[in-house]
Amino acid sequence: MALLEAHVQALGYVAQTQEVGHPHESAQGQSTQGDEPPRLGEARRNRERQCRVRGAPHAALVGLTQDSSGLLLHGRLGDKFVNHYSFYAAFSTDEEFRIVTAGKALGTLPISQMLCVGQRILFGGRTWLVEDIDTPHKTIHVSPGKGGAPPSFNGGSGRVHTRVRQRMRELYLGTGQLPFLDPTAQRFLDEGRNTFRRFVLDKAAILDQGEYAVLTTWLGDSTNEAIACLLASRRIRAYSARLGVEIRKKDMSLDDLHDVLADVASEPVPPVDELLAHADNLAKEKWDWLLSPHLLHITYASSNLNLAEALSWLNRTFR
Repeated sequence: MALLEAHVQALGYVAQTQEVGHPHESAQGQSTQGDEPPRLGEARRNRERQCRVRGAPHAALVGLTQDSSGLLLHGRLGDKFVNHYSFYAAFSTDEEFRIVTAGKALGTLPISQMLCVGQRILFGGRTWLVEDIDTPHKTIHVSPGKGGAPPSFNGGSGRVHTRVRQRMRELYLGTGQLPFLDPTAQRFLDEGRNTFRRFVLDKAAILDQGEYAVLTTWLGDSTNEAIACLLASRRIRAYSARLGVEIRKKDMSLDDLHDVLADVASEPVPPVDELLAHADNLAKEKWDWLLSPHLLHITYASSNLNLAEALSWLNRTFR
């Protein structure tokens, strides 16, 4: 029965686990247990037939039964799940979201990071502001963003580890040529190094971009997302970006932002439900859609938020 219930839950059902006896019956429905009284055998068979799906609009369509061989039979909704190619896949892929503005579809975008209302995204060469996120229908409603520096988020780049960005920083700090680069690639690297030195990115922790500021952490996406969540728990709009963390300043000066980051570094980490209260697109693994919101928050935080590295960097930089 436990195995049956596990299959039921995997198909999106919640079964009534009324007591069910062992189905030691032949195809004709007669008991093979010779010592079982007829009345008890009939009662047991009736209980077996009572395993149904709670809350189903059409019990006949989505009821669960087993044939004489023990094969689990499912209804129309179950067919939809098990006949989809993703049911047997051992891994999940990033979902593609439809980008919609004023009722008009702009296209689709694969997104591997969490999303928040108010976040800026880059799509079709333009900056868009996220107005609403319809996770069940994989739709993001956006409006045209204001001018200014374009956002670093474009959705399709995948997640990056801290060691990769630390190596990038080492290359920008260097001066020598790399033997495996052709002349064009070497020219791009030299231009990047000149920009790195011009903006003093080896020392600057905060870049002022008008309405927004960027923390140049040179850390991985898991750490940047953790910093963004810590700030979001203080009602400050912050989002993971390629350079680090993008923060909407509003009326804050850079000194005010520095003080807020110092406070975040010195105080205990809020509960996980508070950290991810305003986050969407958290279901990353194959069966995450079966989890309750609280368990989904715990699962996402354990796999995608590096809080220890985030607090370590904040303490080193702002305290």
